[in-house]
Amino acid sequence: MSWQDQTYLPDVAAAYQAPNRAHNLRTYFTPEGVRVIPRDSSLPEWRWGLTLKGYGFEGNMQPLAPASISTVGNRIEYRREGLTEWYVNDGKGLEQGFTILSPPVAVTNELVLTLEIDSNLTKKIANNSTVELKNDDGETALYLRNLLVEDANGEKLAARFKSINNRLAIAVD
Repeated sequence: MSWQDQTYLPDVAAAYQAPNRAHNLRTYFTPEGVRVIPRDSSLPEWRWGLTLKGYGFEGNMQPLAPASISTVGNRIEYRREGLTEWYVNDGKGLEQGFTILSPPVAVTNELVLTLEIDSNLTKKIANNSTVELKNDDGETALYLRNLLVEDANGEKLAARFKSINNRLAIAVD
């Protein structure tokens, strides 16, 4: 992770940046969220962005305060009261995670994190744990996969990707 005073994105003047040579990706970390483009193109043929919009239980979604951003090595964190969104960039790809520091008040049995996608790629939820992002030729440019959710004791919880009001959501039982 390094600070860049200029980017390849027309709407982002400066941001933290992480190249991923193993997967030929360049990720920018803006105050709103992540933006990913192909690493070897000054005029990228595709772009993909992801912004956390809310979390909680249906009927009791938690508002999100602006995040403070911090970096250590290949990890960047968006810290908000009650929640930390984090990314690790390495040879396996870009890993994303969320740490909810204290559970919101439960209204249902399903905790939901809603994410807004800003992209010229087409989103397809391939199964409960994989999202494919396809270019105009129908080729897969990116995947979101290996969804894993654990509670504070390290116990795995049932989770899946789903669509809510045209947003991507991670739903956790």
